[in-house]
Amino acid sequence: MGNLAVTGIADLPTEILDMICATITDPIDVAALTYSFRRIYLLAETKTFNTVVIKSRTQNIAFQSALRTRSQRAAGVRHLIVDRFQSWIESRYGDTDNSVEDDSKESEENDVNEEWEEEEEAVWDDSDSEICTLPLLVNLRTYRVAMGQPEQPKPIQTMLETAACGFGLSNLKTCSITLLFYDDSGDNSGNMCCFGSVFAIPSIEEITIRRCSASDFTTSSLSKLDAASHHHQTSLRKLYWLGGGLSADALNQILAFPRRLEELSIEAVGRYMAPDVRILPEDWNSYIDVICKHQPWLQSLCLRANFTLNNTWSLQLNGLLELLSLSIDDTMLFSQHVILDQAGAPVKNFPPNLRALRLTSGYCKPFDDAQQLLCTLLGRAPFLRHLTYSVTNPIVPPDFREACDKAGVTLDVVKLATEPIF
Repeated sequence: MGNLAVTGIADLPTEILDMICATITDPIDVAALTYSFRRIYLLAETKTFNTVVIKSRTQNIAFQSALRTRSQRAAGVRHLIVDRFQSWIESRYGDTDNSVEDDSKESEENDVNEEWEEEEEAVWDDSDSEICTLPLLVNLRTYRVAMGQPEQPKPIQTMLETAACGFGLSNLKTCSITLLFYDDSGDNSGNMCCFGSVFAIPSIEEITIRRCSASDFTTSSLSKLDAASHHHQTSLRKLYWLGGGLSADALNQILAFPRRLEELSIEAVGRYMAPDVRILPEDWNSYIDVICKHQPWLQSLCLRANFTLNNTWSLQLNGLLELLSLSIDDTMLFSQHVILDQAGAPVKNFPPNLRALRLTSGYCKPFDDAQQLLCTLLGRAPFLRHLTYSVTNPIVPPDFREACDKAGVTLDVVKLATEPIF
């Protein structure tokens, strides 16, 4: 058996777990632990994990409990995934799967948690620093964490700050952080400062940050980037910013230190998006100005939003001459404004080497003057091979599809969702 996925593991008796350990192969690929961390040691002492997935529905289990194992086998862990924000979503927005849990189950979970806390206190020396457990994960390649409560990022920050200093997670390649909460005070700088530590990890190649907050992510949240610049960061290749709240100043600071970023995605969408998060037309062009300043060799760019408030605006792509893939996904954007300027003339310096383009039609008629747009597009991007249209009405005129076929362009038409998708 190559994979192991166990749900409700706290309910399994020790004899059953021993039986599982005796029958599975070594190493196992996945260990998914739910409700309690206390049984992870029974498996960790006998088997090597490639991937550990921890999904906790309880609110007060210490985050670092998942990593407090004396077993040197933890050095074999390549991927660590901690998912704790699902229960927060359910408490804030209602149960997402419409299931009802009775009070007895909640009481049972609390009892399990109390058992674990007592066991942890009895087994582990509290004088040991949590940081001392990090060398056990020196081979960790992927770290994905989703937290739902404002007070949770502190242990994440400690871990990532340590990694940024070259200690512990020195081989980390991919990091994904989801923080899903609103700060009623409007100040998230304290809870967001762990993000700066992510960027300062020398070995990091791919970063995904997903957040949902009413306040902007500003330069005050990026204090650790100064340290990153001293590392001469050259590894980061892909950056995905999902959830909005990114100021142009903060983006300017972020993009200043990677030596050669290849892929960038900025998306301000989500079912749980704060109501005052909007993308203005000047925001997109401000982002592009920053990209052209620091990363003119960018090969893939995705800009996605729920709202822009000006339908006569055009996107300024000047300077992104090496772009191979461009995705502009905005439900209120007229797609021709990516290709034509406000006067109806072709935009200047359209990326000449573009291979793939994704556009949305917004709520206009998607294929008005489609032939002219296609001719203009192919004139500016002669190597275009893939065109994706997101439209509210996915009916494509035959002559438009025929023109794409003749030009050697693969056309995909996607029905535009009427509601934001998280």
